[in-house]
Amino acid sequence: MEIGNIDTLRKFFQPLILLISILMIGKGSFDLYQIYQTYKWPSTAGIVTTSCLGKSTTGKALYWPVLKYKYFVFGKEFESNRYSTKTDSYSTIRPFEILEQYKIGTCICVYYNPAIHSEAVIDRLPFESPIPFIGGIFLFFFGLNILPRIIK
Repeated sequence: MEIGNIDTLRKFFQPLILLISILMIGKGSFDLYQIYQTYKWPSTAGIVTTSCLGKSTTGKALYWPVLKYKYFVFGKEFESNRYSTKTDSYSTIRPFEILEQYKIGTCICVYYNPAIHSEAVIDRLPFESPIPFIGGIFLFFFGLNILPRIIK
């Protein structure tokens, strides 16, 4: 690629940005589909058995809630540690809010998969869920409409 050739830059970056945006939209759609499925799941009562803070060992200040809870479905006991369908990427503030809400011994509402009773969540719509989808749409329109105007 010749430096300074604007047409070459446009031909390289526009498809790259569009590809990244399509991947983000796909990931976001999959996340939102999983969340949608949990809204069909029945609920049952549960109790928090473990509630503590997990911390990254990489030196970066990343925290996440470590939760375990037990619940009963048709008289059989199950245990889960899934907070939501999206179990990655928590901010540095949100885990503290989650742990404050789910202290050991707290009675909670557990949503379980009717086909696989051992699959359960306690939050069906985590705050971070729509970010990849919305970001992908923004990036897609940026790649189609704004980027060609910037690189003339």
